[in-house]
Amino acid sequence: KVTKTEQSLTNIVRINAGAPAQNFGGEAWVADQYFTGGNTYSTAAAIAGTTQDQIYQTERYGNVSYAIPVPGTGTYAVDFHLAEIFFTTAGSRIFNINIEYGQFVRNNLDLIQTIGSINQAYVLRADNLNINDGIINITFTTVADNAKISGIAVSRYGTPPVGNTPPVVSNPIPDQAATVSQAFSYTVPLNTFSDPDAGTTLTYSASLSNGNPLPSWLSFNTTTREFTGTAASGDAGVLQVRVTVSDGEDTANDVFALTVSEPGSS
Repeated sequence: KVTKTEQSLTNIVRINAGAPAQNFGGEAWVADQYFTGGNTYSTAAAIAGTTQDQIYQTERYGNVSYAIPVPGTGTYAVDFHLAEIFFTTAGSRIFNINIEYGQFVRNNLDLIQTIGSINQAYVLRADNLNINDGIINITFTTVADNAKISGIAVSRYGTPPVGNTPPVVSNPIPDQAATVSQAFSYTVPLNTFSDPDAGTTLTYSASLSNGNPLPSWLSFNTTTREFTGTAASGDAGVLQVRVTVSDGEDTANDVFALTVSEPGSS
């Protein structure tokens, strides 16, 4: 007798592409993050086939890539939340989606042809993705008049009961600004991250979004969650700063932009 082991899906993150965070009765969608490229567009039109209109009313469009961190090696599913909110005829928008360099490929996706009408919710699942480097890489490539995405939901397969539930981003960190030769200080709020497992203590760390250490002028206190430092002349620019929390088994992280300006600049 062979007994099949059932696998359950645990959500890791839901990203509201091209738009701020949303919450639907406790189902949290974080603000758009982990992307490179693209622009944003939105509509006020009602979306059929969903009660979560706000997800589908916004989009990031163009040639776009996402590098979404996940809690380690495992098998994942990605749900793409899509709606055509601009064009009304088939052939107007056609694009390709590729995950992990070919693990999932959907070429020549035409939303009007696939769904049948404008302003209609559609979910496309990429299933059984084997991830071993802690990052899910996704590209959206234009074939005709701009690729697009409205929402991305990442889940992980596991055998129930799940021994540990990963922490999640509850309230994305807002972008920050610093001025050369002036002391900078920012404390990451306690409610930025949460852990569904009661009584869990989260530990904090910080780096640049590419994994490199923070610049020498900027320090992060892992106990108080405070960034401090004074930028010098030559440090002006935009830093993409990643804050990571761990519950001892799994991690979650959020990235914010720290803009360093010379005094008097706008």
